[in-house]
Amino acid sequence: PALQSFSFGTKIDLVYTFEDLYKNFSIDLFASLKTYGQTEIRYTLDYDAVKTFLEVRFNNLPTHSFSLNGSPSESFNFRASVDSGKDLSVNEEIPEVGKLKSSFLSLNFQVNDNLIINPSLRYSKLERLDGSGNYFEGNIARLNVRYQFSNAFNIRLISQKNTFTNQFFIPWINSRIITSDYKIYCELKFRETDYRNEFKRKDCLDNIGKIIKKIFKVKVRLRSFSINQSIITALDI
Repeated sequence: PALQSFSFGTKIDLVYTFEDLYKNFSIDLFASLKTYGQTEIRYTLDYDAVKTFLEVRFNNLPTHSFSLNGSPSESFNFRASVDSGKDLSVNEEIPEVGKLKSSFLSLNFQVNDNLIINPSLRYSKLERLDGSGNYFEGNIARLNVRYQFSNAFNIRLISQKNTFTNQFFIPWINSRIITSDYKIYCELKFRETDYRNEFKRKDCLDNIGKIIKKIFKVKVRLRSFSINQSIITALDI
């Protein structure tokens, strides 16, 4: 079917000061649907009723976001988004509210088992409310090319043009996966609940540890404890 799934929801963030005053109060509303080609269309309203930045309080800052993500084939996927609304000029000495317009596009091509090409373009502008100019305007164009010689070695070439800073650079990166006898130590903090018993915590640690061990090829020790630190579970993988 054209409509494969649909979801919607909301999130509320509320931060108080010690004087019981609102420091931040925001409401997020979002809706998404999935259709052909593993494509997801998503809309998000990020409404900051109250936002405090550098001890300055701002009200009524809505931002609308539309995004489109898809993977029509195993060798190609894409991401695109458009944002508009109100945001803060955080780089100014005295922050002010401006009109935000931004967009992003990223394409990912799996040419073969070894070569991946990923171009992307990001544009953003924050315009003064009175229309007298912009706090900033520019774009970042990037081309990322990676060649995988083996599971342990790859070379990546990144070229980037940044009109915000008028810079262009081409870094050359080679990476190698090194195996060793060192252990990775991780700690996971679980919320105390009636259903999350010792056996379920061990199952969770076991699954996470196997993934980490497979990727990094090292010994792994995981430890979990409840928020009140009354129960500790440790596991060597």
